Amino acid sequence: MLAGIVRHFGEVKAEVVPMPIIGDYDALVKIIACAFCNGTDSHIIEGTLPFVSPLPLILGHESVGRIIEVGAKVRNYKVGDIVFRPQVVYKNIPDAPNSCWGGFAEYGVISDGKAVAEDKAGSALSGSWAMQQIIPEGIDPIEATTLITVKETLSSLLIAGFSAGKSLLIFGSGPVGMSFAICGRMLGASKVAIVGRRDERLQQTLAFGVDETINSSKDDVVKKARELSKGRGFDLVVDAIGSYEAVNLAVKTVAHKGIVGQYGVPTVPREQFQRFELDFRGTPGNWSLNFLNPDEPSTHDIVCGWVKHGLLSMKAFISEIMPLKEIDRAYEMVKKGNAIKVILT
Repeated sequence: MLAGIVRHFGEVKAEVVPMPIIGDYDALVKIIACAFCNGTDSHIIEGTLPFVSPLPLILGHESVGRIIEVGAKVRNYKVGDIVFRPQVVYKNIPDAPNSCWGGFAEYGVISDGKAVAEDKAGSALSGSWAMQQIIPEGIDPIEATTLITVKETLSSLLIAGFSAGKSLLIFGSGPVGMSFAICGRMLGASKVAIVGRRDERLQQTLAFGVDETINSSKDDVVKKARELSKGRGFDLVVDAIGSYEAVNLAVKTVAHKGIVGQYGVPTVPREQFQRFELDFRGTPGNWSLNFLNPDEPSTHDIVCGWVKHGLLSMKAFISEIMPLKEIDRAYEMVKKGNAIKVILT
């Protein structure tokens, strides 16, 4: 089968790899599509993510597929189910590449982790089993790849206690920032503002529920944020980039008793990832810094409900759909910075 392989940092190619082998608690999935994550996937390819499996590795974590075979002890899935996050996982296959989630492949595995736990049968083959949820009928499986980001960002907002009437400032105008914006709007945000570096991309964010934009390459970010919030700051400020520089700006734009949430993963060495200098001069007297580790499964039903009831259009996220064999071209599109989401089928 074909899979998206990183053998050398700086490049990704589609290559032939072994088929995964399922056990009693696993299901084999024909992967329909996988979205390219502009942040994480790019950083893995570039070797700049603090946590990367040894090369060579199979890339991709925003995958959707159809179950074609189930193991003897699987009882929470059935053949024909469409599921999130199937991934290539190898066990006892010599010379097989490592899996860095492994969603860019023609076939993958999901595990019935609930059954494993109930039977006290050890650990599930797929470590992502809790996120391998069934997608309801009526949702396009190719478009559904974009919902993984929406589920993550919505859960992060809820973890931060965001609710109707609060204001939201987002650092990062890429697809994650856009997803935060649309989720904030769905939750009843009083104002949504976003910080980015390019006017063209900032203009795109207006279709995702953004009220105001700040161009960090032209504007004094802190001054402009204070103006937009009428001097009080924003109730929740999210770093959707993964930048300690952004965090140090964010803490100066947050409201009294507000929250700064770090969602993005900084592209720094692992030892630096766990500590950084925080300059809180000019911050309000009472605020908090939260690390927003998303709880994607908790928002599954909400987000799928938005789509089924016509409240959320996934098409707005998709810039291009192309075959897996062109994954190198997809990466080049993402690097140029014009694509929101590129989907590989």
